[in-house]
Amino acid sequence: MGRPKSYSREEALDRAIDVFSRKGFESASVQDLVTATGVNRFSLYETFGDKHSLFLEALDRYHAKRRAYTQALLEQPGPKMPLIRRYFEAILEDSMSERRLGCLMINATVELARTDPETAKRAAQHFNLLEEIFLKALCEARDNGEILTRRNLRAVARFLLNNARGLRVVAKYADDPATFRDILDLAFSVVEEKQFADFLEFQNVHSGN
Repeated sequence: MGRPKSYSREEALDRAIDVFSRKGFESASVQDLVTATGVNRFSLYETFGDKHSLFLEALDRYHAKRRAYTQALLEQPGPKMPLIRRYFEAILEDSMSERRLGCLMINATVELARTDPETAKRAAQHFNLLEEIFLKALCEARDNGEILTRRNLRAVARFLLNNARGLRVVAKYADDPATFRDILDLAFSVVEEKQFADFLEFQNVHSGN
């Protein structure tokens, strides 16, 4: 018999997120999703539509949860740079955990963004929103005297988020904590020290901007 309609849609989506994070969209079978969610095949299709529709809804829920987490973390009162660093520390902890699910949005972007407009749209919305949250925190950090750069803080936000995405990719093949620590420490030394202006100037010159 099928699972009663009283089951939690959110719970089913969270379990689908786990499946898609581990296997990706193409490799995740409908049976994988049935087993993980506890919803039989008929009810799964009736509730979510096809696998692609379920995937997009899982992406939406993942985005909402990550947005809420990031806002709750970075909008805490007090100095902002320790909170931003905590965001990165959480990535390291996840990368070193046994589950190593990684970031569903990054995984989806790498796998599907070039061929699936709906996934590409969600990825752009997700990363643009994270950029705005980081930008707000960095503006407060500069106002508080935590960072010295007079450069465009949007560039700083993009630099940090690019490093966050890079850490997630490195985690797919590396398991040495020192590797992650080196990336993290250098990224923050660039942002927090005066040479950041020189670093961005070097990037601008060599990128033709």
